[in-house]
Amino acid sequence: MVRGDALAMINDDSHRGAQEVLASAESVLRFLDENDVERACCINYVAPEVMGFTPEVNDWIAKFTADHRDRLLPVGSVHPKHSRDARAETMRVLDLGIRMIKMHPPHQEFAPNAYRHDLPQLAEV
Repeated sequence: MVRGDALAMINDDSHRGAQEVLASAESVLRFLDENDVERACCINYVAPEVMGFTPEVNDWIAKFTADHRDRLLPVGSVHPKHSRDARAETMRVLDLGIRMIKMHPPHQEFAPNAYRHDLPQLAEV
């Protein structure tokens, strides 16, 4: 789902091997074991304009972590500008087993306090 321009910015030596590690939940667990890490939050957020992630990223991370919720903690997102009913979408995401909601105002292109002005649906999340 990552937009090509966003991927190009992180396609460098500092991210070498990331694609292989992230290929499956089992690969992530092996990486965690090799680095003595007990658990990891698998953070995703809806930001189609900046990163390319659509609401389907929530369903993807829920499936990716489904068999390993003791160690891989799924984090999802609701984009208040892309949801007709932000409260209902938040509940749907949580019902998938997602444990936390991530908001990323710079990548989702709204101000953190936008719920007070032009984005009241942010408060619904």
